[in-house]
Amino acid sequence: VVGYIAAASEGNTSVVSISTNGTMSSGTITGSGQGTGGVLGFSNGSISVSGTAGTATATGRVTNTADRTGGVIGCIVPYGTSGQTLSVSLSNLSHSSKYVSGTSAVGGVFGYFQNVSGGATLSSFSVSGTFKNETSSDKTNSVDVYGSGSLVGGIIGGSSSGYAFTGITMTNTALVKGAYAVGGIAGEIQAALTGASAYTITNSGAVTASSSGAPTGGNEGANVGGIVGWAKTNGTYSIQYAKNTASVTGASGGRIGGIAGQSSANVTIDNCQVGEAADGITIYGKFMVGGIAGRGAHDITNCTNYAKVYGTDKFSTAITGSTYGTYAGGISGYAAAVGSCTNYGSVYSTNASYGAVGGIAGRATGAVNGCTNSGAGIGTNASAKAAAYTAGIVGYADSTIANSGAVSNTGAVTGANYTGGIAGYAGNTIGS
Repeated sequence: VVGYIAAASEGNTSVVSISTNGTMSSGTITGSGQGTGGVLGFSNGSISVSGTAGTATATGRVTNTADRTGGVIGCIVPYGTSGQTLSVSLSNLSHSSKYVSGTSAVGGVFGYFQNVSGGATLSSFSVSGTFKNETSSDKTNSVDVYGSGSLVGGIIGGSSSGYAFTGITMTNTALVKGAYAVGGIAGEIQAALTGASAYTITNSGAVTASSSGAPTGGNEGANVGGIVGWAKTNGTYSIQYAKNTASVTGASGGRIGGIAGQSSANVTIDNCQVGEAADGITIYGKFMVGGIAGRGAHDITNCTNYAKVYGTDKFSTAITGSTYGTYAGGISGYAAAVGSCTNYGSVYSTNASYGAVGGIAGRATGAVNGCTNSGAGIGTNASAKAAAYTAGIVGYADSTIANSGAVSNTGAVTGANYTGGIAGYAGNTIGS
C-alpha cells in the first residue's frame, strides 16, 4: 500500500494517519532492501496506523532479501529535526494466511522499531487493541515467519528502547524460525511487554533457532523464547501475563526458554505460564535451558511451567575460553532470584561432566523462595546421562533457599555426584 512515509523529516509536525475498515492489503509483496511490509514499508516521523478489530489488516505474502520486514509494517523510525516532538500510535493490526520472510528484524506484524533520531524526541508511543499473526496457508519449509539472521518474532522482529507494549492483547499462532534472538511474540525487546490481564499475550506456534549463530561468531547462545528471544537491559521493566503453549527448540544453541530465552538484568518475568497439563511440549537446547527462562538475570515470580526441559551439552565461549555447564531448570536454567513458582515438567541433562539440573533452577545466584517442584523426573532418563549437580529445587545454589518462603519437592530425582531433594550444592543457608 505504502512504501515510504516521511513526515517530520522535512519540518512537518503533522501526524500521518493510515486507517482501514477491513483488510487493506492482500497482494504479494516482494522487497530487496531495508523496510518491506504488507501495508507500510518504512515510516519516518509521527504516524498513526489503525486496523479493524477481528479483521486481518494484511493477508499477502511478504518476502525481502534484506532486513526490517513485517507482515504489516517493515520499519518505524521516528526521525525529526532538533526540538521536534513525535508520536507513534498503533491499534488493531494483524497479518494472516501468508508467509513472511527476510534476513534480520523480521516480524509477523512489525519488522523493527528503531530509536528516535535527528535530534527529535518521541513524546508518545501508544498501542491499543489486538495485534495478531496467524499460521499461513503457504508455508515455506514448514515455517510461517522466517529470518536468516537475528531478531525474528511472530509479532515483532525487534524494538529499541522507548517502545513499551503495555496493557495489550497479542496472539501468535504462526511457526517462527530464525538464527538468533527468536521469539514467538518478539525476537528482541528493550522495554515492557505486559498483557491487559492474565494470559492476554499468547503464543501457540513452535519456535526454532536454525543455529547458534551469535553476533560475535562464537558459541554464546541462540537466545530463543516462546514469547521473547532476548529481553535486553534498557532500564527496569517486566514481561507479564504471557502464556506459551508451543515447543521451543534451540538446535545447537543456548539460552532457550518457554517464555524468554534470555532476560537481562532489571527485567522481571511475572505471572507467566508455559504449557498445559499433559500437552507434551518441550523446551530443548544446548545450555541454559529453562521452562520459563533459559537465562534469567533478574526476578522470576508467580510463574508456572508444564513443559519438559532438555539441556544437551556444555559450552565454551569464543571470547573468554571459559567452559560453562548445561544448566537446565523447570523455571530457569541459570537464574537470579526465583519466587512463588511451580514446575510440573520433567527436567533432563544429557551431559555427564558439566552443569546442574533442578526442578526450579539448574543454577541460582539469588534467593529461591516459595517454590514447588512436582516434575515427574529430574536429572536423567534412560537415554541421558546425569548432570554434575542435580536436585528437586536447585542443582547448584550460590545463595539462600527458603529463607523467606518454604519450598517443596515431590518429584523423583536421579543424579550422579551431588544429588539432593532440595539442592545438589548449597553455597548458603537452606531455611530461615
